[in-house]
Amino acid sequence: AAGFLLVATAAQAQYGMSPVLKGIGGGATLSDFSNPDSDNRWGGTAGLFVAKATYATLTSLEVNWIQKGGKDVRVDYIEIPVTFGGVGRTRNGVGRARLYGGVSVAFPISCKSERVSLLCEGKQTEWGAPFGLMVGRWSGSDRFIGVDVRYTIPFSRAFEGGAINPYNQTWQFRVFIAR
Repeated sequence: AAGFLLVATAAQAQYGMSPVLKGIGGGATLSDFSNPDSDNRWGGTAGLFVAKATYATLTSLEVNWIQKGGKDVRVDYIEIPVTFGGVGRTRNGVGRARLYGGVSVAFPISCKSERVSLLCEGKQTEWGAPFGLMVGRWSGSDRFIGVDVRYTIPFSRAFEGGAINPYNQTWQFRVFIAR
């Protein structure tokens, strides 16, 4: 995906077309487990992204730190989502809205369980499908500032091998800035 973005950008740059955006983002997560259900927990997320914009689409590659889990379990991940989506513009061209979907992989880096310490031994890589809405605007200094709300549909379980094999259900609420 990164190679695609670089090659496409070099080709488009020769003709003065679509920019590549680079930026940072961060915010909060709200997650819980299903199967079995758990109470939710708040966490954090922060990361970097690169995106290829055309007139009506935006394709992005991100690298994020994200906290997921349930009330008594917190798992930190490095998550790498690739998203694709259509972009709508305001009449003056300053505002943007983007509906998107994609695929993500999340690698666990730490786990803390207040009740079931053995649960963390079974943590594993997670796959999912992020879907979201991003809204923002260009500022006068060629910066794009926006907000993003995303839900990730889990494809794989957070833990394996124990009596509990839950799926992480995660919402992200982020603010981002790009150039």
